[in-house]
Amino acid sequence: EKNQVRMVEERQEREKKRKELNEILEDIWSGLPTGSSGVAQRSDVEGVIPEVVSVFEVQGISYAAHDFEGIVEIMDKNGSGTISKAEFGRCILVMAEGVRPIS
Repeated sequence: EKNQVRMVEERQEREKKRKELNEILEDIWSGLPTGSSGVAQRSDVEGVIPEVVSVFEVQGISYAAHDFEGIVEIMDKNGSGTISKAEFGRCILVMAEGVRPIS
């Protein structure tokens, strides 16, 4: 039973951290110029990646330096040159969970 309690507590802590990170990412996204289309240019998203790296460091999220190399290209799955809020958030959250996106 102690193991189950610990597992529940760990899951709740992960969910809390995920929610906190999602809120931070929302703030970062809100600073991007998206216009009426609601999407950001790849170059603008590339400009906030250092801020995302800083968030990982402050939040104690482990990552390898190369994890962020080419991340914007991975976010832009359809090659449109633009990135949606969902693409941005999903990719960063997956990285934070320890699953590395594959190009």
